[in-house]
Amino acid sequence: MFSQNDDAYRPTRQRANTSAFPFNWRRKAENTPTPAPPSISAPLQWEELIEALTPPAVPSLNYAKSLATALGTLDAHSPPPRLAALQPVLASLCSSDSPVSLQTAGYDILTAYLEGSGSSLTTTADRLSCLSLFIDVPWSQELWEARSKALAALIGSGAHTAGMEGHILRMLSTWIERAFEGLTRTDSISHEDRLERQRSSLSPD
Repeated sequence: MFSQNDDAYRPTRQRANTSAFPFNWRRKAENTPTPAPPSISAPLQWEELIEALTPPAVPSLNYAKSLATALGTLDAHSPPPRLAALQPVLASLCSSDSPVSLQTAGYDILTAYLEGSGSSLTTTADRLSCLSLFIDVPWSQELWEARSKALAALIGSGAHTAGMEGHILRMLSTWIERAFEGLTRTDSISHEDRLERQRSSLSPD
């Protein structure tokens, strides 16, 4: 039998030193740098947007939409761009060779420009240069509404048509004819397309 005195000869068991590496993992976590938040670039001004959209630059839909928004927010204290600077952009975007989305953005740009500074187009030549964007264009279900709004802004509900009456009447006649052409082909257009053609012919714009 073991006596109580035997415990005195037993080797003393070393206790684990829990303070050798005190909270080392916490210090590592605390020393890890926090990534900086992504920088937010300031929106481009209309001058920069026009430059970015002017040929031969490849047009960007986001830039085109931003330009329409920027022109729509100009006030009396913000001078608008010159039409001469805007014309190459409009000619590129509104071309029938451009995708429909870019054409729509182009007419939206023209609408915003004319509604904000249309009175600055004092010459018939300026208005005729804008009117050329509407002449001999195919009817489009996706585009007719944007075109109508831009045309309404251009003619100012009849207030700015001096010297343009003949051009406008011929253009509107062509628009209506092309809209009705699809209505005569009952088997080649969808029901939605037919309704849009009817609506475009009766649109007050």
